[in-house]
Amino acid sequence: MIVEVVGSTVFLIRREHSPPETIPDIRGYGHTFPKSYTLWDASVKGSESHQRLVNYNFAGMKCVVRFEVDGFPPDLVPEDFKVQKNHASETADVDANDLVSSIQGLMISSVSVGSASEDATVNALKVSKKGHHIPQRAVFDLKTRSIVRVHVRTLEEELPRLWIRQIPNFVLAYHTHGRFNDIRVQDVREELKHWEASQQPDLIKFATLLHNVVSFARGLNDCKFEIQYEEGEKILNFREPGGIVNSVLPTSLARIWNSEDALEVKS
Repeated sequence: MIVEVVGSTVFLIRREHSPPETIPDIRGYGHTFPKSYTLWDASVKGSESHQRLVNYNFAGMKCVVRFEVDGFPPDLVPEDFKVQKNHASETADVDANDLVSSIQGLMISSVSVGSASEDATVNALKVSKKGHHIPQRAVFDLKTRSIVRVHVRTLEEELPRLWIRQIPNFVLAYHTHGRFNDIRVQDVREELKHWEASQQPDLIKFATLLHNVVSFARGLNDCKFEIQYEEGEKILNFREPGGIVNSVLPTSLARIWNSEDALEVKS
């Protein structure tokens, strides 16, 4: 992952592939199942993915976590949340409440580094309000498995990811030669509570590690480095970023982030 400091904020950005990209020589239905069993709202059809933000305090740190969500069951959305919003706005009209949303739109875009072209890209960005708000308690994460793995404890493997993203629902769909006859929608809030209670020693280690990474990042002059980890090793490698690495924020947005208004939003 890439670690970069903007003002007093430390960004940790995973170096990831495109959401629809497949893994060579791996067969599965993780991409095709959502296409058949979930629908995009009419106002957001054509989207590549649904990115979401949650913020919470962890071990004394104010964290904002971005992640992808697979969907939501309509029956979990209260009627008072289903208020349509069809107002579109240009970037220049984005207020403080929309700042985080506009930042995420920029972060996941391919923005070239360079003042002239970069500013032109930012000025062309449009932020639109469409559809209706989906509460966090309604979203789910989705996994597909072959029926031969029905005895594997898939949920236990996924609890750490569900916990850090605070996703309370889990859909596990089993297929037999590509035909899904066993689709389970589970409320996993109790399982997440039990997992958190049982993992306190490891969570304390994680918190200590995160504090150390943040402290190290804020002490650097160039404010950017890469964390690399080999499976099975007990060492994290901190090094200069390899390959082509864009800044986490365009120059113009970084200036806004350092302004008093942005600092007010972060607090």
